[in-house]
Amino acid sequence: IQSWKPPYKTLTIQTEDIVKFPYFYNLLKSWGINSAFVCPVAIGKNPWGTIAFEVKHSLYEWTEYEKQLCISFADSLANAIEKTTLTKNLMDAKLLAEQ
Repeated sequence: IQSWKPPYKTLTIQTEDIVKFPYFYNLLKSWGINSAFVCPVAIGKNPWGTIAFEVKHSLYEWTEYEKQLCISFADSLANAIEKTTLTKNLMDAKLLAEQ
């Protein structure tokens, strides 16, 4: 979400308050989603994207355990992206040094 600034926070969206989030409104409505839990993915202090976990069949109240699991997944994804980027940069630097 473009306006998020560190520290990034999660966002729970229900259909009754979805109009507060115009970015998601058309997308979630077109997919028939009633509830979503959105986790930011940040690389360091830079926003990279989001991961959303949705429920279609009804309004859903996310448990604290489910929220923490989603946040953990988003953090794992951020770590994997960062590791991949660092590895690529190291390989590029090595190739450049060998030339």
